Amino acid sequence: MTLLHRDPDTVVRSLAELADVALALETQAQRRYDELARILAQRGESTVASLLRELAAAAGGHAAQASGWRAQLGAEPPARSRALPSEIADAWDELARSALLTPLRVLAQAVTGERRVFVYYSYLAARAVDPAVRQAAERLAGEALRRAAQLRRHRREAWRRERRSHPPAPATTPEELVRQAAPLLAEAAAAHAALAAAPSTGGDVAAADLLQDLAQAEAREAGVPAPEPVPPPRGLSAAERRRRALMPLERLSELYEAAAERASSEAMLAAAQAGLELTVARLRRVASVL
Repeated sequence: MTLLHRDPDTVVRSLAELADVALALETQAQRRYDELARILAQRGESTVASLLRELAAAAGGHAAQASGWRAQLGAEPPARSRALPSEIADAWDELARSALLTPLRVLAQAVTGERRVFVYYSYLAARAVDPAVRQAAERLAGEALRRAAQLRRHRREAWRRERRSHPPAPATTPEELVRQAAPLLAEAAAAHAALAAAPSTGGDVAAADLLQDLAQAEAREAGVPAPEPVPPPRGLSAAERRRRALMPLERLSELYEAAAERASSEAMLAAAQAGLELTVARLRRVASVL
């Protein structure tokens, strides 16, 4: 995996500028951890929500240190937050929108985020002309790498918990994959038919038609009758409707991804890749109308 898609091409010329970078990174991390802690707490994931609040508090402490560092250097407060590589924020945005915001996913992204910060500081150290700036950037890179190692331990614990609660039974043939996908396809069909009939979607003919077409196609692939449209409960937020529509598709994508990784034959790999491509296309279509 490429942690940064391109060289950030940034030169930090002073310790004050490097402190600006550190302040921007830690402020963003604090905001992301707080946001995800709130979402997970609402879903009943109190243990990981508590961990994320601890991480947010730690990031807030690091931001305060960066701000104090700037003050010691006699630098004026920055007029605006320093621009950061888009990859550092984009993955968090995608994760926050996910219907499958599991503890494992959150912690895996936290690890990746710290590794991206490490790579960014390493770029800055390599480009620094001032030896003091280079040494400070290398120190900050090392701190990010140590945080990533700590988060990996939490991620392994979450992985073990998830495996215990969802024992894996990977498909080994295309026929098995079809059987495993069928319940998720049926679930997706029911969710999309319900949302197509919901009053909130009824005013948007294009959205309702798309959801109904998807529901019929998914039911055919699952080998079940077309679902009767049963509207979801009234009062659901737009975010909850979106989550209900995307969740079975995201679970399908995980099923196909796992099957592709474990494929031991060309036929199995082709079946998994075809299923994944179709599911990702449907995810995009559903996300575009909800």
